[in-house]
Amino acid sequence: MFDKLISIVIVISFIILINIFILDFYMVSSSSMRPFLFKGDQILVNKFSYSIFGFRYSDIKIGDVVVFEHNREKYIKRVVGIKGQLIQFNQDNVFVDGRSTRSNEYDHVDSLRIGSLRSIKIKDEVLFLLGDNFHNSIDSREIGLINENQVLGEALLVIFNQDKTERIGLIIE
Repeated sequence: MFDKLISIVIVISFIILINIFILDFYMVSSSSMRPFLFKGDQILVNKFSYSIFGFRYSDIKIGDVVVFEHNREKYIKRVVGIKGQLIQFNQDNVFVDGRSTRSNEYDHVDSLRIGSLRSIKIKDEVLFLLGDNFHNSIDSREIGLINENQVLGEALLVIFNQDKTERIGLIIE
């Protein structure tokens, strides 16, 4: 009996250590990342994707899906702007270095009234993040640029969705 208790304590301790230092879980709570991620998706997050104990060893890249913290809330969004890029946006579109992030709607900044665009030049250690569901997302257009140290990790895969079991195991790209 005592051996089983010791085994259970070891396993629970191991799971807690993994959760604290290596992997985390995040539940998608809105439709801001549709059509790729759905409300209710349980996501496995790799805390070591970019840094270990504050030491950065890998750059966050365009297209990465990251979980970050802002004002004590966690969000999941896609990276669309990194250091050195010019971001221009309005309520209908976002342009990165003059190219639309919504490829089928506009080709260049010139296709919109330039006066309606807000412009931001991305500096070191900050990111411009967007939800895939452009018109239904709280992202950098609303909350501003996100500091790289606010990124908790990179989303890896869907590990559970109670309503959509076919999504289990979906690799996040």
